[in-house]
Amino acid sequence: MIRADGSVIGTKNNLWSGESLSATLQPGDTVVVPEKALGGGLQWQSILLTAQTASAIASTMFIALRY
Repeated sequence: MIRADGSVIGTKNNLWSGESLSATLQPGDTVVVPEKALGGGLQWQSILLTAQTASAIASTMFIALRY
């Protein structure tokens, strides 16, 4: 979160604890959500993409067979 005065709350070191969880939004504050939330190597990205694709195919097949 970036405060209206330019200060930053929720650095990489304390993202899920301490100050960032107890902070209250004030007028003018900006919440920044990173585009790429998951890190990891190419192998993990490939596994996650494969799981997402398999889930979409399974859901489509389930719906198609039901109707």
